[in-house]
Amino acid sequence: MDFYVAYRLKRYDDITKNSRNKYAGIDFQQFFDKKEFVAGIRYERSDADGERNSYIRWTYAVSYSAPFASRNSFSAELRFRPQKYEHRLIKVDDLEALRDDHRWVFTVSFVLSIARHFDLMPGYRFETRSSNDPHKGFTAHLPVIALR
Repeated sequence: MDFYVAYRLKRYDDITKNSRNKYAGIDFQQFFDKKEFVAGIRYERSDADGERNSYIRWTYAVSYSAPFASRNSFSAELRFRPQKYEHRLIKVDDLEALRDDHRWVFTVSFVLSIARHFDLMPGYRFETRSSNDPHKGFTAHLPVIALR
């Protein structure tokens, strides 16, 4: 089990986005054979200089990784991140509400050992965000191929 806290200062050209972020989280790790399972939760608060950019976000994550076929490995991760803005009002159907987003991220990747010091790393990431602000939802697909 890992517990962590962090404090981060963010600085941007647009000073209304400058913020102080506070994090606290806990991860539970379980190993069996050479396989690893991790489940975690993180709380984040972003206090921005411009109130419009302040939010509270939670992250819930699970991941699994395992070796296969000698020096190769597989990993998968699923994250859910609800985010509530404290001062960002949106208007939907003549009603005002605070913006509320929900993001899902699924990642799968492989490490394929080609030679002793050469790996091929294909992967895929799917990300989607729903929001009560109809202009902020999206779906993205990101295939990746890396060499190491």
